[in-house]
Amino acid sequence: MSFVTRPSSLPAQAKSPRWESAGSTAITEAGNDRHTALEELLAGKRSVFDLLPEHEQQAVQWAHDYIRLNANGAILSEQPVEIKRGGVPVMRGTADAIGVRHLFDLKWVERNYSQQMAAYALGVMQTFGYDSITVHVLFGETQRVQRYPITMAEAEALVYPVLDAVANPETPCRASEYCGWCKHQTTCPVILGHVGKVGDAYEMVRLEDFHLASVDQVAAALNLAKVAEEWADSIKSKARDLALSGIRIPGYEIKERSGAREIAPENINIAFERLQMPPEVFLRACKVSITRLVEELTTNGLSKKEANQAVNDRLLGLVEQKPAVKYLAKLK
Repeated sequence: MSFVTRPSSLPAQAKSPRWESAGSTAITEAGNDRHTALEELLAGKRSVFDLLPEHEQQAVQWAHDYIRLNANGAILSEQPVEIKRGGVPVMRGTADAIGVRHLFDLKWVERNYSQQMAAYALGVMQTFGYDSITVHVLFGETQRVQRYPITMAEAEALVYPVLDAVANPETPCRASEYCGWCKHQTTCPVILGHVGKVGDAYEMVRLEDFHLASVDQVAAALNLAKVAEEWADSIKSKARDLALSGIRIPGYEIKERSGAREIAPENINIAFERLQMPPEVFLRACKVSITRLVEELTTNGLSKKEANQAVNDRLLGLVEQKPAVKYLAKLK
């Protein structure tokens, strides 16, 4: 059975009814890792937990301890829930953890998740025959908890109007802070409408008429796009500097994202020994930087030209050249 939406999409669709997820990102994948680690930790396992960065381990451990302390009985982890309306299933989702009249969900950034939590709560209450339940939203980044009771009627009032708006193809959309994660962002009529107003002021060709544009109109549109891009980057940079200096910007706050994990060159042999993989399997996960090889030879007394030539000669037939990328550059 297919449904028009899912609980995790409801907070975005409450503001932008036509919103749809653009798919997996590094942020969502990191969230999946934390949820898997929590599920395993609740089951007495640690394999994924031990792979998390230290500050994420601390957050997941904190969430685990909080759930254990407040579950009021047996804990159901990563529990599928079905939300019904008039006895008919309308959504399905997965709750992080369920206790006796308690619902727990691990998030990272503090944001309004009321519609998503109401959907999970509705599914739990319908399944177990509760008339109310206590929701605990655990924000791992700050290790703060949003805890509140919700009744069946309150949950329905939060969930069903959003569901109706999404189900109705005539419901107009609105721009919101969720637009950057929507798969329609490049074709959205709301966003294009805002861009179109700017273009109209500069007598620019509209996107839908681009195939009819003259080359001069295309050039003018590219110039505007470049200016807008530079303006947007500058605004983001200056706003970030203001926030870092301590100025509070409404609706925004400084966050920190974990850097990519890697193994330092001096630890490659140790990693190989510990992983106990066949050499050919281990090497498939490794990458040799030609630029770094040239740099190392340069520090050993060769000029950059000599180092490049040495690498080319010694690795003849081994170096692969990626296909060239064509791009449009402005004439100087």
